[in-house]
Amino acid sequence: MKKRIIRELTLPIVLSILAVVLLVGRIFYTGELRFVFLVWNLFLAFIPYLFSVFALKHKENHWRFWPLFGVWMLFFPNAPYILTYFIHLKYSTADTFMMDISLIGIFSVLGLFLGALSLQHIFISLKHHFSPAGSWGIVLGVILLSGIGIYLGRFIRWNSWDILHAPHLILEDIWLLFRHPSEHVFAWKFSMVISMFIFVSLIIYQRFLSYVASKRAFFN
Repeated sequence: MKKRIIRELTLPIVLSILAVVLLVGRIFYTGELRFVFLVWNLFLAFIPYLFSVFALKHKENHWRFWPLFGVWMLFFPNAPYILTYFIHLKYSTADTFMMDISLIGIFSVLGLFLGALSLQHIFISLKHHFSPAGSWGIVLGVILLSGIGIYLGRFIRWNSWDILHAPHLILEDIWLLFRHPSEHVFAWKFSMVISMFIFVSLIIYQRFLSYVASKRAFFN
């Protein structure tokens, strides 16, 4: 398993270095620290991946797997959340627009890739507890809830750790979305679009794995 994790992390680590180099280049070019927060968000994107590794390791132990699954699900939205930072392009100038879209783009791809990696681990783990269809159902449910979670983070400004001190308020906001969907059309549209991005990234990652396995390319 250790060798597998090393192979999996090779590409994200290389891309992370490139992303940080691009960020440093922007800082020197503009003299601004505007996008430094992307480094923190990339760190948060690695957290669900790490918990998915632990969950995969303990997939046959009910008492260890389900708490790890719960923590993973709580932090999972942090991986694709970086997508929402494209909203910051409205502050870019003509001189920095292409640099900024490239910068946010590479961080977003990293977040989606790490999210897909962790989803793959969780799916494999869930198949030890449920049928493939049931496992897919849980994964799709998590993806939808993650879309809602990203909406809550971007527009309501909730964070993953807020569940520790204000769980009732977060659940109330989620309940309102389901109770009055017609009053929260934008929230549902946003959540569905983000969920679709997450699902597509998972499918692309699985295709990538199939290609690597069949061609013995890249990291094999």
